Amino acid sequence: MLFWRQIEMRRTSDSANRPEQLLFSLNVGVAKEDIRTVFRLGRRGTNVSGTSPILIQLGGHTAKNLLMENMFKLKSLPDKFKDVVIAHDMTKQELSSS
Repeated sequence: MLFWRQIEMRRTSDSANRPEQLLFSLNVGVAKEDIRTVFRLGRRGTNVSGTSPILIQLGGHTAKNLLMENMFKLKSLPDKFKDVVIAHDMTKQELSSS
């Protein structure tokens, strides 16, 4: 899963946990054990928007499906998550076949 427009912050404990905070605030049943890895793609601030996407690998399809089915809940989250966009992470081959 890719998270776009995640607010750039200096390295603090809050910024490291921000993607996890977003997942847990959606209340869709994604547990901390479902999150395999979280890392930022590219350099900080090199995009036009000033943010670089965050790749989150989840443990299985169930957690990903729960998240994608409950995307409408993003509208009701606090302002710090207001502009975040969540999308599927697909290869070039998957993009061209769909």
